[in-house]
Amino acid sequence: MNILNPPPVIDIKQQTATTLIDYTRNSFDNLLRRWEIGMSLLWSEKIDENGVAFGAREILANLGTNAKDLFVISEGLRSYLESIKPDCTQDIMNKYYKPVTIHADGTVTLDEV
Repeated sequence: MNILNPPPVIDIKQQTATTLIDYTRNSFDNLLRRWEIGMSLLWSEKIDENGVAFGAREILANLGTNAKDLFVISEGLRSYLESIKPDCTQDIMNKYYKPVTIHADGTVTLDEV
């Protein structure tokens, strides 16, 4: 297009609809990505400042009685995401999730498998 030609007429209604679709898609993708980051933070092995490996067991111990809330909220987010796009969390669950026991006091422990 020659810059001296007038710009094409933009249908503002279509542009608004397209922007809304993009915004909605991006919102869903961002929520799914952030949920996956949370799963990764809990379930992936890490190295502490002394070079010692640690994982979910140590993180759950540090969460203490707040651990239950983490699982309740995470499951709520997963259910919400799945209600919009079925099976969208399955690969993430397969990659990270391990069986746990949620105790009445709010603590969570890894199940022995």
